[in-house]
Amino acid sequence: MVIICGGIGSRLKKNYPKILVKIKKKTILEYQLELGKKYGYKNFLLLTGYKSKIIEDFLKKKKLLNNINIIKDKKISGTGGALLNAYNYLEKEFFLIYGDIFTNMNLEKMHFFFKKKNCEASLVINKNQNFHDSNLLTINKSKTINKFFFYPHKKIPQNCYSNEAIFMFKKKFFKDFKKSYLNKKLDLVKNILPILNIKKKIYAFKTKEFIIDCGTPERLNSLKNKFINRNIN
Repeated sequence: MVIICGGIGSRLKKNYPKILVKIKKKTILEYQLELGKKYGYKNFLLLTGYKSKIIEDFLKKKKLLNNINIIKDKKISGTGGALLNAYNYLEKEFFLIYGDIFTNMNLEKMHFFFKKKNCEASLVINKNQNFHDSNLLTINKSKTINKFFFYPHKKIPQNCYSNEAIFMFKKKFFKDFKKSYLNKKLDLVKNILPILNIKKKIYAFKTKEFIIDCGTPERLNSLKNKFINRNIN
């Protein structure tokens, strides 16, 4: 399981990695590790950058370093660049989540979808309340991605879905792309997936399960309120 946690958390106005933001008594990172372990993921690859040592020290203090490999981005390479730079450490098939995502979704259902479609790439989509500042996409009847729409949006496209920053990939999906774009600053969703979507099919796994991007103060407070009201299901 790959967790991208190199973000600086500028929207949250924190001076530490946003993956260490606490929800109730645990950090987002702890929740993500627990979710992965619940569904049988034993090995974790953390792609870090901003204040990586804080993350490392936290894991040591919590005694959570077993089966965790940390790859620190030597320069700001973006989500896509960091993933390509860690290519040799990727498993043949892996689940990937961004470090500011909180979810209790059933990963087994997504894995079943991935296997059923016999695909190399899939991502989670749903209808949420944050279309205005989310990366959006439309899909075909076959559940493959038709087109990406990146924020900021002048107009929200019809029949669109939000990309929830949760993915499943086969390592070979990136093999040819890596040869040409290694060591470049790239965003996974904006710079890599649209190019690969032309040559290879990327499937969309639709869910209504609880997923929230905690990257803004408003969304973080919303999540905390849901915990208080026990409204997470």
